[in-house]
Formats: sequence, C-alpha cells, structure tokens
Amino acid sequence: MIERLFLLISCYLLSSNGFMFDNEIVGEPKVDCEDTMLALTFKTKKPFPGRVYVQGLSDDERCAQQFSKNTNQSRFSLVVNNGDCAMERHRVSGKLEGLMFSLTIVVSFHGTFVTKADRAYRCMCFFRSTSMLTNSIEMSGLGTTELVEAAPAPTCSYGIKLGSVDGPPVIEGQVGDKIFHVWECDNNEQRMLVHSCSVTDGKGYKFDLLDIDGCAIDPLIQPDLKYEDERNRAFTEVSGYKFSDTKALNYECVIELCKRDSDECEGFSPPNCGRAKRSISANVRSAPKNTWTVKGRISKREASIGVRNRISMLDALVERTIASDEIELKNSTMMHFESMSVPSVRDFLRIAQREICIPVTTLITVTLVFSLCIFVTLFVGCLMARRHVYKIEN
Repeated sequence: MIERLFLLISCYLLSSNGFMFDNEIVGEPKVDCEDTMLALTFKTKKPFPGRVYVQGLSDDERCAQQFSKNTNQSRFSLVVNNGDCAMERHRVSGKLEGLMFSLTIVVSFHGTFVTKADRAYRCMCFFRSTSMLTNSIEMSGLGTTELVEAAPAPTCSYGIKLGSVDGPPVIEGQVGDKIFHVWECDNNEQRMLVHSCSVTDGKGYKFDLLDIDGCAIDPLIQPDLKYEDERNRAFTEVSGYKFSDTKALNYECVIELCKRDSDECEGFSPPNCGRAKRSISANVRSAPKNTWTVKGRISKREASIGVRNRISMLDALVERTIASDEIELKNSTMMHFESMSVPSVRDFLRIAQREICIPVTTLITVTLVFSLCIFVTLFVGCLMARRHVYKIEN
C-alpha cells in the first residue's frame, strides 16, 4: 500500500513538473511598422516550440504560426498585413494627426493550450498624416521666410443608427433590423461626397458597397445615398445583414469635401448614379487616383477624410424541425392505435382513408390482380359445378 502511494505521488509530481516551462521571452519584443504590414519580433531563452497568433484568431493561417517542430531557433516574427486579422484602425486628431493601427498578438509556449507562461502584446503603429498645406517663398540676400498655413480640418462622423436617421447607435444588431448609415460633417461651407465604402469580416474578406463615384455597387445590400444639403449629411437605409460565419462588420468609407463657393464644386454632390452614371463610367475609370470627375472635367480635391465604424450582427433564423412524410405517418398511426381500445372495421377504414397514402399505379395494379383472382375463382367454380351436374345426370 505504501509503495502504491509512493508511485501515485511520483506520477503527480512528474505531471505537475511537465507544465512548468523552463523558457521565457528575453528582453522586450520589437514592433516593426511598414506601409503594408505590422510585425512583432521576439527572442526566447531557449528554442521556442509554441505558437504565435492574433488574439481570437488562432485557427486562421494568415493570423497564426506554429513552431511545434522547432528545436534550435530562438528568434521569431509574426507579420500581419494592414487591415487583416481584425486589425483596428483609428484616426488621431490634434497636433499629431494621423492613423493608428493596433492589434493584440499572443506568444504561447504550448502548441495547443493557453498557459500561465503565455504573454499577450498590444502592438500599435502610428502613421503621421501629411495633410498640412505648405507655401514658401525665398528672397536672395534677405534671408528666408517660410509661411505655413494649416488648413482648417472639418470634423466628420460616421454613425450607424437603429430605426431612423436620428435613432440610437447600433452596437449589436440583428439580421433584418431597420438600420441607417449616416455620414455628417460640421462645416457647412463645404459639400460632402461619400464614396469608396467597403465592409470586411475581420478575416480578410472584403465586400465593396460604394464605388469611387459614391454610387451603390449592390443596391440590394446597400442602396444609393440620400443627401441633405442644408445639414451637410448623407444617409441610407438598409435591412440588417451579416457574413455567413462571423458577426463582425467593419465599415470603411471616404468623405470628400469641396468648398461651396468654388465653381468646380457644382455637380460634385450628390453623385449622378443609375443609368446616367453608366454612360460616363469609362471616363471616370481613366481619371487619375488623386482627382475626381465632375461633368466630364478633372478637378483637384479639396479634402479627403477616412471614416470607419463597426457593429456586430446576430442571426435571426428560427430553427424548425421538419419530419418526413413517412415519420409523420407512423407517428399519427401509432397515436390512433394507442387511443383505440377495440378498433372496428369502420375505424380501420377511416384510418386507411385518412392516413395511408398509396400511389395510384399501385392501387390500380392491386385492384386488377384482385379482380382477376375473383374472376378465375368464379370461373373455376362454375366449371366444377357443371362437371358435377353432368356426372349426376349420367
């Protein structure tokens, strides 16, 4: 008994020690920011046999990497393309205006389970905007004077509302809900055009909603926008929708502005969509990316602002159980038999008429065979009767 107890204690100690990882991250991991990607690089004390993944996406091959077969390498990197793997993007305003990209990367020392040795790092990349208008003049012999004019930056918002344009914000909706997408800018001296809208599922799949002219690509999903010039607001009503395998909807749009007192702003907004738009689509495609087309002529942009929003959508499907005809027939017939104590012939006929379904061809065949059997029986009976009478007479 003592020997068995000693073995159990030994096994327990071995099992406990098996989960003690004699490995750790050395120093501080490094985040590398590029125009198209974000990378996390780290170094471990010993060869790293675990995995690295974006939090919540450990099963996505684009967002995770396994090192279970590694036996000698101790320096690793995980590279994520900008916009993939549910990467968040925020616009920063103020003195340091620009875009902030961020996501959480987990370094796990086990190939399957999350352990206390794992570490999670919030990786952030900031790209400073160069949207200031600069003008300079140089005078020889009198030194250099630099004039810098900061263009006033309008504030624009992108809201997703429930029920109406002025309804409450939607954080988590349901498929089929009445939802309004609303874009609004606070500077009434400028006209706005919303274009280049898209929605992603956070896993790399992207669906375009508005083209570069601000026209709906698939009106069944999201129709053309309606513009309120006096409020410098645009909106559209949609019926709640979602991707098949995820409830996340990440929206991105571009709001383009032009001064109302400018001649080139005429016809800028609202866009000319529908059949008229198709007739000039060829001219629009040939326009450079840093220009917009108004009535067939090319003009420079005044300002362009990127806006984004995100919501979660839940399924509204009601699960129903549909049984086959055969199962329904058996169940209903069993219920009839259970409720009858001593069934009569009339009851059986009623059940047969109401519950038993026989194909027409089978019914005709059975009827013909049954009739033929009766006819043959009667015919043979007649012959035997006549033969019996003939013997008696003789």
